Amino acid sequence: MEEMNLDKIHQNLRGVSSDLDGKLNRSKKETPMEIRQSEKIKIFIDEAIRYANAWMGTPYKWGGEAIGEGVDCSGLVRRILTRSLPRFPSYDMTAQGIFDHLVERGCDIAKGYDKVRAGHVLFFGRDVYHITHVAFAITPWHMIEAGGGNSTTRTHNIAMKQGAWVRSNLIEKRADLCSHVDPWDKM
Repeated sequence: MEEMNLDKIHQNLRGVSSDLDGKLNRSKKETPMEIRQSEKIKIFIDEAIRYANAWMGTPYKWGGEAIGEGVDCSGLVRRILTRSLPRFPSYDMTAQGIFDHLVERGCDIAKGYDKVRAGHVLFFGRDVYHITHVAFAITPWHMIEAGGGNSTTRTHNIAMKQGAWVRSNLIEKRADLCSHVDPWDKM
């Protein structure tokens, strides 16, 4: 993989941020009544997907969640949700912690590849009590994930050697999908 252009990634993330603010403000000006909840949620999901895509190519780093330093799976998903979902906590969480938090909020939990929708948070592991990986669905078939690394992946050089990056993958490529959650249903 060619070397990362972190300035381009930063630029993409700034663009997504200003686009979301603009879309929400435009929507409020365009309609005299409040936006219907489903339309509002669609705006948030679309922007979350754009924000997730802006992280593509970021190196994997165990415990990381910064564009200039790298990001792991839970850091990536937490950043997407914190940016896109009102009142999502900004403190560090593991993949299991993200699942537990969404369950405590009362979000809809589903199993099976056939029920995945864009905007769902995907959880992988032996079962919902042993979650080891988290990703974000950008379509019913594709996910954005920080993958390919492990606890030894702590530098860009190691990430390059391991092929560990934020990337898009087929959801069914992983056989250990144990649950997925719609975080938008309690917005």
